[in-house]
Amino acid sequence: MAMMSHDIVQASINAWGAQYEEVKLLNVTNENVINLLKEQLSMLGDQQVIIADSSVMPLRKIPVSLMSVPFLYPNQEDRYILPFCCLASDALDVLNKQDATDLSELRMIVAELDGHEFPFETEWQRDNLLLPVSTKNPNERLLLEFVKRKYFIRFKQSCVGDKTIQFMRRLFPPQVKRESSEATAEEQSADEGGKKEDDNNDDKV
Repeated sequence: MAMMSHDIVQASINAWGAQYEEVKLLNVTNENVINLLKEQLSMLGDQQVIIADSSVMPLRKIPVSLMSVPFLYPNQEDRYILPFCCLASDALDVLNKQDATDLSELRMIVAELDGHEFPFETEWQRDNLLLPVSTKNPNERLLLEFVKRKYFIRFKQSCVGDKTIQFMRRLFPPQVKRESSEATAEEQSADEGGKKEDDNNDDKV
């Protein structure tokens, strides 16, 4: 998503790229997200797609069926944050009919098309779905315990600091294609560059 730091976006590409052959990052804003999605979906026919915010990264192989269920969190800011899976043609049809004006509406409508009649309320403390990180100085022992049983991790925009950057790079090292590049993993890590500060990088606890 727009306004994310380099480190968040690079970690997301590394994490999703480890699971899927093709990952496309769209630099979206609230104003252009629907048009960009329609443009991309129109080229994919009936392919299955996963739509995710770049701040949400998979920690292990994820059953696709898990991403078709509309799990919702009580916190309005994070309510629709989990990635969702659908047919590109279904999502495009919803957008072309203007039945959805944002991603949260799109997520609910395509879930209904899959037969889900209601959202499933949940909380990150008691489910195995999401680990939200909202501080620049998290307890690393607790982080390591949580990532063993969670499917996704999310680093909020304001939490990018030296400690979380190093943690992200250990979790999501670059994917090296040996057959097409002689660069080592260490060389690729160096090429990624240092932390790019967010515009609003206040601490959150």
